Amino acid sequence: MKDSDNIVGVIPFSGGMEINFYLTSSRGSYFANIRQFARSSKYAGPTKKGISFNKTRLQKIVELLETLPADIENIEAKVISDIPLHKGKSIRLSIAYFNGKYGIDIREYFTTPKYNGPGKSGIRIPYEYINELKEYCRIMLPKLDEWPEDTLFHENEPQGENNIHPEEGEKQDVEGVPDEYKQFFE
Repeated sequence: MKDSDNIVGVIPFSGGMEINFYLTSSRGSYFANIRQFARSSKYAGPTKKGISFNKTRLQKIVELLETLPADIENIEAKVISDIPLHKGKSIRLSIAYFNGKYGIDIREYFTTPKYNGPGKSGIRIPYEYINELKEYCRIMLPKLDEWPEDTLFHENEPQGENNIHPEEGEKQDVEGVPDEYKQFFE
């Protein structure tokens, strides 16, 4: 599967920026990703702004997004929910007000004795794109089940034994082996 086949949707912005919704796999696990990409003459590719989810967490994100209104008129800045990852770390879904605009903020969040606050991983999407965000997340959800992993190493299957020894009395021609070691193959 090509990388372009993994892209579910794109929200373009001015200034050569866009948010891509795409699928990846790592070590046999599948992930839904929401990441900002830059497209310019100097650089084209992912930025640090983004976050990944497994299917369980994406399901919870989809459920929470469905509760949000489509129109921007009736919203206010608030925390919608924290989705636990492990002790002291969660994914926080919130509506944030930043630079005069509301946006959906999906970000890792830490609650530890030493630090309470947001982490580096996360993304803010302007609220005007709430319908696209909902749609692309809904599309990614079932694809995490059906998306085949394209790996270099496939599952091992039992195979018949290869006959690497020549018949009795027959010499085996071995290429690429120095002459002093050929005696071990006779």
